[in-house]
Amino acid sequence: MLRTVGLTSDGVRKSMKHAVFITAAGIVLLSVIGYSTSFKAFMPDYSWVAFYLLISVPVQEIFFRGFVQTRLYRFGRARAIIAASILYSMIHFNNPILVLLALVAGLVWGYSFSKYRTLSGPVFSHSVLGLYLFLLVM
Repeated sequence: MLRTVGLTSDGVRKSMKHAVFITAAGIVLLSVIGYSTSFKAFMPDYSWVAFYLLISVPVQEIFFRGFVQTRLYRFGRARAIIAASILYSMIHFNNPILVLLALVAGLVWGYSFSKYRTLSGPVFSHSVLGLYLFLLVM
């Protein structure tokens, strides 16, 4: 059961290499968009950061990639990744720019999960990009 939702050490090394590339590209994209749209700074406290890293990100990735995406594979991998990414982006409804960024990120993380079958890379990338977005860009 845990393996099917991406909680496995198989493929971690390749997934993390992919995640580093995704994260670097994401930081560039977030910087350009963030600074050109004048996002406001958000100063979370340490408890928020701990919650985000230890609970929010893993739960989002397990749910949207591990459960939703894998359940939709019967309709085809590409369709599953797209559908799960659209659903994931919809939880960011409070900011249209975040909806678009979440959709793009969801597609990339969904592809990574589909290819390497582990959530290690997507969780790492999601954590770093989310913190970067909240602490330095927004």
